[in-house]
Amino acid sequence: MGRKIPGKKHRTVKDPNKQQQNRLDKLKDKINNPPRNPDDQEIPKSLRTVIKLKTEVKNRKNNQQVKKFSRFKGKRKKNKPLSVADVLDYYPNSKPTGYIPNLIQGADETPKNFLRRLNLMTDGLIEEVKFEKKFGVEIKKDEETGKVLEVKKVKSKKRSKKKKLVDKRKEKELKKKEFLSNVKDFSQLKDNVKFGEVVERPPNLPVPKKSMKTTNQTVTSKPKFGSLLLNKIAKSETTKQSALQRERAESERKFIVEAYRRLKSKG
Repeated sequence: MGRKIPGKKHRTVKDPNKQQQNRLDKLKDKINNPPRNPDDQEIPKSLRTVIKLKTEVKNRKNNQQVKKFSRFKGKRKKNKPLSVADVLDYYPNSKPTGYIPNLIQGADETPKNFLRRLNLMTDGLIEEVKFEKKFGVEIKKDEETGKVLEVKKVKSKKRSKKKKLVDKRKEKELKKKEFLSNVKDFSQLKDNVKFGEVVERPPNLPVPKKSMKTTNQTVTSKPKFGSLLLNKIAKSETTKQSALQRERAESERKFIVEAYRRLKSKG
């Protein structure tokens, strides 16, 4: 028998009501209180235990199924050796057009060594593609052996500036032909005159640039065979005629204005 452990000595008589009040004060903030936030209420303990039991039952069933399958572990077939063709079959739309060697994993080759060998092969193919883009060439290889059969020059797809300009001109000509074929009468070239619109004089048409150039060339052209006097006479005649024409035009304008005023005064 061991030594008796002495209990706590009650040296003074303690009030039981006071002790009970102290206990209740400690539990005051823990039991029988309404929730602080009614939107965030805690799940009751009874419901938590039910959820815990359900999850444990599910885990047990899953563990039992795993144990059943583990019995037949030795009877399973070994994994097939890795190959490039199996990977390409998963992505039929992304198959490359060039030559790709069908590498197969060896019998004594580990997956790590096979993937290293595959990585070296892909690096070589990437270098070939860079070479083709740099020099504008297409490398043809034998599908079985992978030997280079031919290095063919590829035509550049970029069109020259001259060809683009020629194509634009052809398009413009075709559009003009279509427009002229559609225009049969002068119905499209008529002006729509509004009711009550009055026209006092014809419009001032601007002189085209080509005609201005031709007139300047004729005036400033060099004289031939000593015809300096004839040119001077012609210039003076043209200036006189232009002055006479101006006077006539002014008199005609005044006559028309007076006639128009008379008509208005009568109306």
